[in-house]
Amino acid sequence: TINRRALSSSELKQKLIDKNFTQEVAQQTTDKMINMSYIDDEAYARAVMRQISLSKPAGPRLIRQKLNAKKLDHALINRLIEEYEQNTKENSDEVDEKLLKLAQTRLNRMSNLDKNTKKRRLYSLLARRGFYPEQIASVLNKTIDIE
Repeated sequence: TINRRALSSSELKQKLIDKNFTQEVAQQTTDKMINMSYIDDEAYARAVMRQISLSKPAGPRLIRQKLNAKKLDHALINRLIEEYEQNTKENSDEVDEKLLKLAQTRLNRMSNLDKNTKKRRLYSLLARRGFYPEQIASVLNKTIDIE
């Protein structure tokens, strides 16, 4: 068995090479799987993006990092990130609401900390979740500064 989870074309090719198939056989097999629609990198990337954002809000930097880890084509990643950012701009109120909710939930756990520690920890959380500094500053201004 190769794997029980979905794979990108690059991951499949690497798995086959790791199983001692030649480069040529691995490429032919991957191409055949693509032609038979068993592998669709774009659909796979979109599924990964949905999964990342399912539990907590995720920014474009985190999504890019996760897609790169799946060895997806950089042009595909760039296109999907642009699309994601455009969608985020169009639904900015919804995104802001999710970010504020995440921040407020975290802040509730930090009630015994001073303001600077809260800011630092919240900034770190949102940065790890892949948000841009401007987005993080906006959330910090709306949450910590009104406490």
